[in-house]
Amino acid sequence: MEITAFILTLLFAVLSRTSDREAALRRAAVEIDAIADRPSQSNLAMSTAILAGLILEKDLIGRILRKDLMSDLSVWLTQNADNEVIDG
Repeated sequence: MEITAFILTLLFAVLSRTSDREAALRRAAVEIDAIADRPSQSNLAMSTAILAGLILEKDLIGRILRKDLMSDLSVWLTQNADNEVIDG
């Protein structure tokens, strides 16, 4: 599946004024899962998780987005936290 403006819009769906942010994240997850290109899929899942993390609980995000894609986010967050400690 080609990455389209529609899919990129889904990244921000959770942050919108929707009455059901969990459903918005679930819809984004379905679209992300349909992406055949693994690196693109992983990058979009990670970006979606980061944005969703601004307003949703980490456990909920982990249940909705695939665990194998979320492991990439865990590595990134760990590296970022280490850098923040060093820089801060």
